[in-house]
Amino acid sequence: MDPIQSVINSISILDDELITGKGDYNIQKWNLKSRKFLFSHEIGWEVRKTEIFQDTLFVGSLDGKIRMFDVDTFEFKNELIHEKGITALFVDDLFLVSGSYNGSVQIRDSQSLEIISELSATNDWINTVTSDEIHLYLGDGFRRNSQIDIYHKKEIEKVRELKVPESKKISAIELTDNLLFVGHCYPHQLVIWDVLSFEIINIINVFDKEIVSIFSNRRYVYVVSKNQILQIEKSSLAVVNIVYIKEGSLITATGNKDEIFVAQRDKVLCYDSKKLELKYRIFT
Repeated sequence: MDPIQSVINSISILDDELITGKGDYNIQKWNLKSRKFLFSHEIGWEVRKTEIFQDTLFVGSLDGKIRMFDVDTFEFKNELIHEKGITALFVDDLFLVSGSYNGSVQIRDSQSLEIISELSATNDWINTVTSDEIHLYLGDGFRRNSQIDIYHKKEIEKVRELKVPESKKISAIELTDNLLFVGHCYPHQLVIWDVLSFEIINIINVFDKEIVSIFSNRRYVYVVSKNQILQIEKSSLAVVNIVYIKEGSLITATGNKDEIFVAQRDKVLCYDSKKLELKYRIFT
């Protein structure tokens, strides 16, 4: 799998700083208060995923490597090898989880970095990973079939599969308040599961393009497709706002309690998290 575009593939937020991972092999850091560029570092291959844990920035790229940097200085710390190009990355107090386009999954101890388990997706292409205190959730698929495989974190054993008929790809998942928000492609829809009963409690069909990111803050869940930003109130699960993007596809997104950040090719759009009003742009 070769690099194809010099675009922003990943965004991470740490306090008042924005970190972007790009297809031109660079990770970059920006100050959000001044909106000024701070510095960058070339890693040697296309960046697909970035995750921050404690004082470390984990960078997953298409050459199958996870590079680790000091999150403040971008000083190189370590390098881990996955079998193929990285398409999903997740880290918490227990695990560092990486997934690839060939369906392979590595689970490492996030402290020692030793491999605990190696898994294979039910369908090709691991697209997204999340976790709660008990379970890991792996979303897979690429235009054929898709499902979420749920593993118990203690035994690393699969305990359940979540499927939606006709779904060809799971592109994004977000777990919050015992609800699992799942972005499906072909058809493009958001499916909301109760993870206590494992029942579907709502399906939202307002998307005409692929969902690329789902994230949340205390009050809202945000679902970003290639041309829409959807704001869902947690308490009612009602869609309270939709922003349509007329020009340029959206690629990925993240946010905090005050702002949301959306990548659109080589720039980042910043919106107010409550009103979804555009505040400013950062051109990378």
